[in-house]
Amino acid sequence: DTQARLAANIVTDAGIFGNEPVAVLNRGGGGSQEAFTFMLSHAGDPHYLLTFQASLITYVLLGEAQYELDDFTPIANVAQDPTMIVARPDTGWKTLGDLIAAAQADPGQINMGGGGVSGPDRMGLITLEKAADFKINYIPYSGGGNIHRAVLGGEIVAAAGNPSDFMASLESGDLIGLALMDTKRGEVGPMADIPTTVELGFPEAVFGTFRGWFAAGDIDDETMAVLESSFKAVTEHPDFKEKYVDRFGMRLDYMDHTEFAEYLDGRVAVFSKILKEAGV
Repeated sequence: DTQARLAANIVTDAGIFGNEPVAVLNRGGGGSQEAFTFMLSHAGDPHYLLTFQASLITYVLLGEAQYELDDFTPIANVAQDPTMIVARPDTGWKTLGDLIAAAQADPGQINMGGGGVSGPDRMGLITLEKAADFKINYIPYSGGGNIHRAVLGGEIVAAAGNPSDFMASLESGDLIGLALMDTKRGEVGPMADIPTTVELGFPEAVFGTFRGWFAAGDIDDETMAVLESSFKAVTEHPDFKEKYVDRFGMRLDYMDHTEFAEYLDGRVAVFSKILKEAGV
């Protein structure tokens, strides 16, 4: 919602669509299925756009979707939301290596949480477990707020999630950031001090979710070019970086239609492999 409203304000102020009004509609019922149904009812009309993340793919892989991926046309990606590993200070862990050593010494006994059994948090942890050869006991929660409360309350000792889930507690020192599963560190606040998995010697353990835009049905080339350029302008606007990317610990990552489509094909293959190996 925050991203969509910022994008709407930017394109409106810049007059990218002339005097055409831009409205942000929330359709979140039924595990977001209401949003997909709404979009498909406007298939072929590029005036209706959807912003979504990795669940667009996982819903299909798990047989929970009432759509096919081909029903949606990728337009552009604007950011990457990396998976972060955090821990309680009373664990005594100072680094990701400390967590790994503890898990290797007591396989499957360390309680770590994240969102759901098939979302980016779980897939990110599976990727890291495989890369670093350790095993934890994963406890799923519904939503970032519940993950945050669980680790603060001691139900779990560590967690995986998006940086935005933990930002306040990282700033206060109530949680420690052990690793960012990305290729580049954050630039603002506590994010600048959290090492990436690439830095830590696990380049294969890079994981996160896209923040992209889609239309339902086909779009002609001329319209696609206009939409691509509009979202590129959004990512280049200082408000977008300050009020969205930096605020929520993300990374700017603009991809046009072709790049985004290729990226999504790769994600489908990666997600499918991880979920099958995990028995999900």
